[in-house]
Amino acid sequence: VGKKLLTCLIDLGPGYVKFGQALSTRPDLVDKKICEYLKKLQDDIEPFSSTIAKKIIEVESQNLIENIFSTFNEKPIANASVAQVHTAILKNGETVAVKLLKPNIKKRLFADFTFFYWVSKCLEIVAPSIRRLKLSKNVEVLAEVSLNELDLTLEASAAEELSENFKDNPNYKVPKIYWELTNKKMLVLEYIKGIRIDDINALKKANHNIKKITEIGIEVFFLQVFRDGFFHGDMHPGNILINPKGILVPIDSGIMGRLSNKDRQFLALLLTYLLNKNYKKVV
Repeated sequence: VGKKLLTCLIDLGPGYVKFGQALSTRPDLVDKKICEYLKKLQDDIEPFSSTIAKKIIEVESQNLIENIFSTFNEKPIANASVAQVHTAILKNGETVAVKLLKPNIKKRLFADFTFFYWVSKCLEIVAPSIRRLKLSKNVEVLAEVSLNELDLTLEASAAEELSENFKDNPNYKVPKIYWELTNKKMLVLEYIKGIRIDDINALKKANHNIKKITEIGIEVFFLQVFRDGFFHGDMHPGNILINPKGILVPIDSGIMGRLSNKDRQFLALLLTYLLNKNYKKVV
């Protein structure tokens, strides 16, 4: 079932891949085995050709690829819903990750979300009781954040802001952005060698402290939400690496969220009541 669902979502298009990515983190909604298959949607989809990748780089940078990189790895290291990532070595010897938007991705995503919105509106008309789930509103939000991912300069700016917020935190490191090579369709950033946060066996084999990593992850997310009001909104395991020093590294800042002071106060109050087991107050 999981394999068939995976193939089906990939064939249907990038909007469906986004939906599958969300499902892959919800074993409470779908079977664990299905989640294991759907995890491939996070960074392991069939890539577009290296010829197209090179052409995108040369068109966007207005330069020949050999003038930019001393080495360019034609095989991508990751490929998800809207982009794929290659490694390369700059002329100065630094290893970088090169993120490239997929061709015609905006048109394809827009078509998928238009269909999702139509289906959600039909369901709300046919079954009025379903309106409380606000399906159409959820589709609107998903479409908005996903379409924002299609401008990689926005992702670069978000990564810079996140990096600035955690510049004094030794346990959380945002990759460096190479602005001189970054534009709407191409993002060049520091290459991070690390292990996915959900690869427990690999983490143990590398002698990482799982308990400490968990504590750091929770602390970092709470700092983002309650201190900064600016948080990573796409924290599936494929987007969080643990480097050899045990530092958490977020590698995709395409979807970020902001919270007002009022929102943060409400969430802090809710969390306090939950921790104190005051469930009447929570309700």
